[in-house]
Amino acid sequence: MPSVFISYVKEDFKAISRIADVLCEFDVKVWVDKKTLQPGLRWQEQIRKAIATGDFFVAAFSKAYLKRDKAYMNEELVLAIEQLRQRPTERAWFIPLKLNRCKIPDRYIGAGESLHAIQWIDFDTNWADGMEKLLSVVVPGSEHIPRLIEQLDNPSARRRTEAVEALGRLGTLAAKALPALLERIPKESKSPLGLLPLAAINETLKKIGHGDDPAVFAQIEAIFASWGQPITAASARPAPRSRTADLDRLITLNREIANEVASGQRSLDELYYQFREMHYVFQHTLGSRLDRLQTLLHPHSLELFLYKGDRNGVRGYVVAVTEHVERILNDILDLEDTCNQYSSAIRRHDD
Repeated sequence: MPSVFISYVKEDFKAISRIADVLCEFDVKVWVDKKTLQPGLRWQEQIRKAIATGDFFVAAFSKAYLKRDKAYMNEELVLAIEQLRQRPTERAWFIPLKLNRCKIPDRYIGAGESLHAIQWIDFDTNWADGMEKLLSVVVPGSEHIPRLIEQLDNPSARRRTEAVEALGRLGTLAAKALPALLERIPKESKSPLGLLPLAAINETLKKIGHGDDPAVFAQIEAIFASWGQPITAASARPAPRSRTADLDRLITLNREIANEVASGQRSLDELYYQFREMHYVFQHTLGSRLDRLQTLLHPHSLELFLYKGDRNGVRGYVVAVTEHVERILNDILDLEDTCNQYSSAIRRHDD
């Protein structure tokens, strides 16, 4: 975990605590004198060591700092500048902050430069933007999480699903979003995008390390069951007819939308999301036994056509794949009927 030393004056302790609390949520080890100094040890030596060994040094400048004639923060700045001179210039280490409308002191840092040469972060104009910029340096990738969590409440089901998938790509770094994701599960049970948002949440929970919670799994499984779909396809048995009803609906809908896209009545974007839903439902209905077809069904397969704006190309691709899905589905249902006939014959023989 990265470590950050924060230098400030005591008048700004409340503002610094707010910043430190957010950093701690992302598993950053924050060194703030009032919270971190160990009793019984020489405090100046503790500060010197923390600055020298820290991954980052944050200098929080403010009006309160500039008003002071004396402040131990100045001593910390001297120690930090000594460290800064020994470090490579292409790597961020010394990070100046403006807590309010103030000036960065014109301190010499060597090689003809002052602190003005280092880009500072503005926490005065927009605190959230300032926090995102700080996180982008200290924990790269995490700066997107607050906005993605906010996007989970977007009125558009598509935008919400995009946020869920983006959080999944961040992996365990997105663990902070866990409460918001769990809150969305019952809300997405009747999504206009069908099972797509819920399946995305299920996959994201696995990627951030929360996919093995029995209570959460049972909740999602129950919603899938209400749609007539299994959440997993661990069984090698063909999918029962009751579980393919939604896939039948999607096959018909995809064909209709593809025709409407080709004629200009629908947007490519609408087809893209509809195709994604069929991919998720197909995956959870028929399982990983049909990996090759799942690859064909993946929505990324449409991106080349979408990029070129080729409506007829999209229509041809979707119709071809949809027909392929329908043939396989019918084969599986026929196989199920055959299996049931043989099972009945075996039972009668045993009787």
